Amino acid sequence: MEYLMEIATRIMGEQENARLLLAAAFGCAIILFLTGCFFVISGIQNPLRKRLRSIAGETPVSSVRKQSDTLAKAIQPVNSLVMPGKEAETSKMAARLRQAGYRSSNAVTSFYGTKLILALSFGGLTLFAATLFPRFSVMQVVYGVLLASFFGVVLPNIILASKIEKRRTAIMNGFPDTLDLL
Repeated sequence: MEYLMEIATRIMGEQENARLLLAAAFGCAIILFLTGCFFVISGIQNPLRKRLRSIAGETPVSSVRKQSDTLAKAIQPVNSLVMPGKEAETSKMAARLRQAGYRSSNAVTSFYGTKLILALSFGGLTLFAATLFPRFSVMQVVYGVLLASFFGVVLPNIILASKIEKRRTAIMNGFPDTLDLL
């Protein structure tokens, strides 16, 4: 880490600017990594690739289901801590996931597992990034970690709401106008 700091200091001239450069590069790398993880977990693929796989005999749903099963197995040890305690809340989340198009039997477990992974990742990465800025007090670092973890918990809900809205819009645009049917 100190080697990177020396290189950045040579490039930027001042140590404070070098820290900001390293933090920005580190943040961009984290965002790109987490975006890639999201795409892998959610199973978003190129439509052409989906079509080629369906021609080859492998359905796109099977690869998504495999990823969902893998995540569900990984979260199994902490499942009781991650999943909501009330059945009503679990069924409400399952309904929201179905509205977004996620119909897997492990969809709810995968959703809460993703929230756990993002919360821990964002909090850990913020803690690691805080080592680049020793001028922050312990309380500032704790608040930063809590805020980043909270963002990791809320981000899947925001993405889910967006997917639900996009799917509703696509369905509504797909229906012919009622007046045209008369």
